[in-house]
Amino acid sequence: AIDSSVGESPTDSQAEVISKSPVYAELPAELATWSAFTNAFWVDDSGQCRPAPWTSDDFIVAVENSLCDAFVEPSFWRMYVLADVLNKLRPMRDVQLADVVDLATAWHATSVSRRTLADRAERLQTLAASCSGDESDGSVRRQLRLALLLEAIQPTFGASLTSQEVPSVLEYAGFQPSGLARVVGELLSAKAHGISSPVEHLRRAWESTSRPSKDALVAELSASRDRLYDTLTKLHTAAGGRVQRTHCREAWATFIERILPSLRPFYPLERGGDQQLKTPTRGHDIVHVHKLVADRGQAKYQDRKSMDRAAESIADGIEEIVRLDAEVRSYDKANAVSSAINLDQSCLDALGNPGGDELDALCARTLNRVLKDEELDPSDPFLVDFSVLSGAPDLLASVDRGELRNALMDPGEHGVPVTAITDSRHAAAVLLNGKRDVRAKTGADGCR
Repeated sequence: AIDSSVGESPTDSQAEVISKSPVYAELPAELATWSAFTNAFWVDDSGQCRPAPWTSDDFIVAVENSLCDAFVEPSFWRMYVLADVLNKLRPMRDVQLADVVDLATAWHATSVSRRTLADRAERLQTLAASCSGDESDGSVRRQLRLALLLEAIQPTFGASLTSQEVPSVLEYAGFQPSGLARVVGELLSAKAHGISSPVEHLRRAWESTSRPSKDALVAELSASRDRLYDTLTKLHTAAGGRVQRTHCREAWATFIERILPSLRPFYPLERGGDQQLKTPTRGHDIVHVHKLVADRGQAKYQDRKSMDRAAESIADGIEEIVRLDAEVRSYDKANAVSSAINLDQSCLDALGNPGGDELDALCARTLNRVLKDEELDPSDPFLVDFSVLSGAPDLLASVDRGELRNALMDPGEHGVPVTAITDSRHAAAVLLNGKRDVRAKTGADGCR
């Protein structure tokens, strides 16, 4: 009654024939149709047909563990596959696909998800409303932390949370260490108070906190003036005694005589230096004058090299003084720019050396990237590279054949988009390599 080729699943009409067969009543439910069979069994990496990993209650735990591991790199296409599985097995109970896509925009030059900002705001409010529930629910806390991070760096229109709600929601989310919670909280509170660009204020606060004090800058400027004066004193004659030939020594003397008037403003204040430099000579000016004088004086060979190095050391000293003088003069102006965000050293430490679990570390690294305005990676975060597929060929069974064929035929392609994986459940099982590590990650939220 059934005429099907090897490897093809029976059609609905063929399945109906089976259901009317006398043998059907004696078959286990998982053998009644091809769909039921593939839901219950798979071919593992040893080539044996065995019960599928996803039929075990431990599968969700293993997927959760693997999702935590994907936070470390981070590997966004793996996050996408694993989050998709969790979303299907227990809808709205874990990291959402749209969150993974939005998070990738902080790392890669990729477009934002099609989810509207209103959708994200509504979901965040729903998660916030669950804060009164069971605090041991790690999946909700994990969702909430990621949602709060995204709201902090990519705020929605209007305030998703009021300033009164922020502290309790942060406490429930459980960011670790407390400095990380403080940074996220400052961003959310700034938005709740109507600040349109909290991240810009975060950058100002970071610059203010990480900048040396004005007294320290003034002391460093004074020391750099002393160093330049000492350098000039040492190099005044024959570049410190390194120039041997008479005509080269004469060229160096001419160079020193020509630049000294323009260098007096850089002297220590007690030796007549200017309190504030006005249109100062720059290092490249010194190097240019030296080249003209040395060329005209026919300075060559080893003497010329010694003269060049000595002139460059003077130029470097000038550049250091110009930089520090500018920092001192701009210090008060920079501090006058108000910031709605206040940070202390513990916050900077939390971003530089994150504690907590893998998701906390990912949140800290993401904030660091946003804070320092790091260049985005141009690669596609949701591309499953051919090297991955060749290393785990069983993944191919989860990839749409048409998408795979098109990618292979295009010499410019290096893989397939993660959306070409049509069976994320099977793909997740392959990524787990058939191993069901049921030991939950330590921590209240299910991550290490």
